[in-house]
Amino acid sequence: MVDVPPIRSGFVQTSSGRVLVRAGPTNRAVIGEDLVAFVTERSTVPTEDRVVADATFDDLDEEVVRVFLRSRLSRNRVDLRTGLRDLGFLNEGRPTLACVLLFGKEPRSNRRRYGIDLLRFEGRAADKHVLRDRRQMDGRLPDLVDIADRAVYETMRRDAVVRGMIREEVPEYPPVAIREALLNAVGHRDYSEAGSAIQIRIFDDRVEIESPGALPGPVTIDNLKEAQYSRNARLMDTFHELDLVEEAGEGIGRIFDAMDEALLEAPVFVETAGGFVVQLGGGGALRAEDRLWLQSLHDLPPGPHGRVALVQARNRGSVSNEALRAARAMTSAEARETLHTLVVRGHLAARGTGRGTYYVLDGRAADEDSSTSPTDRMTAVVSHARRVGAVANRDVRGLLGISRVEALGLLDRAVAAGLLVAEGNRRARRYLPAPPQRS
Repeated sequence: MVDVPPIRSGFVQTSSGRVLVRAGPTNRAVIGEDLVAFVTERSTVPTEDRVVADATFDDLDEEVVRVFLRSRLSRNRVDLRTGLRDLGFLNEGRPTLACVLLFGKEPRSNRRRYGIDLLRFEGRAADKHVLRDRRQMDGRLPDLVDIADRAVYETMRRDAVVRGMIREEVPEYPPVAIREALLNAVGHRDYSEAGSAIQIRIFDDRVEIESPGALPGPVTIDNLKEAQYSRNARLMDTFHELDLVEEAGEGIGRIFDAMDEALLEAPVFVETAGGFVVQLGGGGALRAEDRLWLQSLHDLPPGPHGRVALVQARNRGSVSNEALRAARAMTSAEARETLHTLVVRGHLAARGTGRGTYYVLDGRAADEDSSTSPTDRMTAVVSHARRVGAVANRDVRGLLGISRVEALGLLDRAVAAGLLVAEGNRRARRYLPAPPQRS
């Protein structure tokens, strides 16, 4: 009924003088120190909208601009300067920082440092570790996310699990969580700190992604999943137009969901003096084969206790209250409740009585464990795509041990069946899981 454009700078107040911000489905009044920080930040021109002193229109890649404007304005013929000006990317004919970061030929030129550094360490994060490798990545922001995403995937450990005739690859971290964390860092970092790069630190036991600058406006560690506020609204709007992000404020939730689906511990968020860090813990107590098997189960209870109990029952033949307590450092009552839940959900069956009670796989868990040699190649490919985010022809060849032509035919059939969606052209083509159909 009413379309209200977002305010790019400044702020508004209610008739009673209050400043309100959106917090999930409600409005929240900003008070105290939060109000001072909010007003100070909003009273100035956002960093992304400031003109880059030494940049001109000639510094932009005209073909990239043309493709974007055609998509954004839904017109085949468009004047590049007029289009960029109308969308706020030019100020008095000169490119803004957002314009240079999105469309510039060399966004890093003249000592601007807005790229990403990837550092690989030997050792655990909490222990003494040694820097093994360092890589600096630069480029236009949409390309930069893809470059960094691929670099992390190639660096992380990927365990191969052979089930029957099919070899499945289980990455140490869910690619969806890595990509969302990268998009969050690139989209929300403080670009006024021109000399600082985003850092990706990879240890033996976790990945850390740190973006320069404190959390923006009213966002805090406690309200990260609900707060909807962007320091760089124009950049995030453009990411949305390019289908790099979905709905605003859902990226953090997708990181939580991806880690939980991969049966890993929940992400940890830390605010430091100079930045904001996302920590993703890898590996854990479960092997790649165990994680792959658990992901095949339905009605899996949340939390690590039940998962460890199921893995013990599978690998050792049974699990007891005592064994689960020893593995998870929990009380007898907690172990009893966990095992009872698994029995109720049909995953375990109790044997024996009293102190001699033990539990074995039952129902769906036992069925899944006895049929770990799937013969449906398409099901294996689609499952792998859902697990890692996307697959290419080479991934299918390695997964199934088939030729390039066979892999192409299989992928085409998956697309025709509505299970996968093709993206890109020729050798750069990737296949993404098709979104679920909504009624």
